[in-house]
Amino acid sequence: NKEDRSPEQDFYSPESLLREGKEAGHRQAALRLRSYEDSFRNSIGTMVQREADSLVDDALAEGLGECAKRRALQEARATARFVNPVLNAMEEEQHGQDAILNRLMEQLLWPHVERRRVEAGLALHQRRFAHAAQRTIEETVGCCRRREDTYCC
Repeated sequence: NKEDRSPEQDFYSPESLLREGKEAGHRQAALRLRSYEDSFRNSIGTMVQREADSLVDDALAEGLGECAKRRALQEARATARFVNPVLNAMEEEQHGQDAILNRLMEQLLWPHVERRRVEAGLALHQRRFAHAAQRTIEETVGCCRRREDTYCC
């Protein structure tokens, strides 16, 4: 009879313990789900931020590339204006061929080699960045999948 039982007896009754267990399980499941959702939301936010940064970097690189092309054309035109009279004067000198070759090497070939070296370094940096971004995305997806498996069990 319920009226005959004390509050302590009612607290320890099987129905009460079962109800408390279910409520505790629901609370724990809700906390785990909220934690998973927060973690997933943070991962997505980080990924979106990285993608935005990547897009900005790409836009800047493209703009700088266009600027560099224009600058290279200007330099080539200026060099041509400078080189043509020098070549004509050197051809008239006694050692014209050697002087022409040395002058051309100093003024044209070395800057070209340096430009190629910088381009190769930039390409390497871009490949490393792309690889790191891909690895981060794969790790995030893998982490989320592992968490899904954990919550499903």
